[in-house]
Amino acid sequence: MDSGNEAEMKVIGVLCVVCSLLTMILQILETSADYSVQETLFKKVMINGDDAKCSTEGDNYRTIIVSTTIPSATITCSVLCNMDDACLLFDTKDYACNLYSSVLSAEAACASGSTGTKAHTKILVEDLALFKSVEYSSTVTHHLVPFSDLTSNKTTYPSFHYCPCTDFGYNWIRIDLGQTYKIVRVDVTVSLEEREGSFKTVNILIGETGSINDDPVVGGKAATTLSELEVVEFNVKGAGRFVTLVQEEEGNLCCCKIQIRGY
Repeated sequence: MDSGNEAEMKVIGVLCVVCSLLTMILQILETSADYSVQETLFKKVMINGDDAKCSTEGDNYRTIIVSTTIPSATITCSVLCNMDDACLLFDTKDYACNLYSSVLSAEAACASGSTGTKAHTKILVEDLALFKSVEYSSTVTHHLVPFSDLTSNKTTYPSFHYCPCTDFGYNWIRIDLGQTYKIVRVDVTVSLEEREGSFKTVNILIGETGSINDDPVVGGKAATTLSELEVVEFNVKGAGRFVTLVQEEEGNLCCCKIQIRGY
């Protein structure tokens, strides 16, 4: 064997050793009980097949990517999920990476005491709307609080006069988040407003303009009779700076709190 071939073989040998060491390290990370995949971005949950115990009723997980057979499936899968805007959940089985696009609640804590397959869900910000500015189409004059109370994290309301309310008409309320976020849920705590027998049909618009004519509708609910201070959950998928509630029927649009969850 000449010196050139001998040198090549030595280089190849060194590379093989390095690859083996890297593979061992990644496998250790994969099996370590203390290892948490990008813990600032994901939390562990448990799922059974395609049904997550903490998902909203009616939401089904949809596999959008199945890939990678390398030893560090969890590490690689977390990167792929973080890069894919549609991915909110991933799991790994037999070193295959499965990305899912359904919505999990921000309190997805079903890993505790549950049985199923280990998975990881993106951590949603508890309330993107907190202390953000609020705009509105109109207002009644006899209520005692401004619309900014909707995002001020209040928890007590002595009467319906302590919750903002628009005047009678076709109304809207808009939250300016200050920058673009990916939104997956909007929670609205309904008012005690005595003049309203039901919470009217409301659509959720999310976009970059804040215009009720230009931003797309990403979710909504039909009119319904609700209990006082009941929380209406709108599961949505959209990205934008502005989140707008648009009332589709004539009346007063009254609520006590608006919370927005996303990342």
